Amino acid sequence: MKKLLLLPLVILLLVSFSFAYELAVDSKTDSLVILTFSDLKTLDVKFIDVTATAETNTISDTYIVDTSLSTTTDSILLSIDISSLKEDYPQINSILISGYIESEGIQEKFSKRIFLRPESTPNRSLAPELSSSEMIYWTVGLAVLLVIMIILFIFLREPKEIIIPKKVKRKSKKKAKKKKAKKKRL
Repeated sequence: MKKLLLLPLVILLLVSFSFAYELAVDSKTDSLVILTFSDLKTLDVKFIDVTATAETNTISDTYIVDTSLSTTTDSILLSIDISSLKEDYPQINSILISGYIESEGIQEKFSKRIFLRPESTPNRSLAPELSSSEMIYWTVGLAVLLVIMIILFIFLREPKEIIIPKKVKRKSKKKAKKKKAKKKRL
């Protein structure tokens, strides 16, 4: 019975540590990108170390960018000034915006890739886009849950009784002949 109570406790602990939100591009211009953070538990959040990486065909360069916050009824809008990137690199294929979001003492990394040229196809050598942290949490949570269940199965199962067969000694032919000879004499 105790084994069955342990599994729901582990699941509750995994769910309580998840800090899920939805990240989307609200709008983009040549000098400004606005990201929307929705499905947050609270609108009291803080953004730390927001950077933008300009990615061209041959080079990528990271800049610390100016940001401003605004809120709507159920989401937060993060405005990012990318004009300095456009001045240095006029042929930017995409911009990777990343940083940390902090809420209620929990800090989590976010990133979003924004393609600036509609005719360009995504380059496979670029880092993958993280559109939602929810998928990451589900994947990690399920992997941790699977590992915990395997460990519990290994340590909590009752060991099987091992039956060791007795060795059968073969009598040598000489001893067998001597015994037959003794029986005949008697």
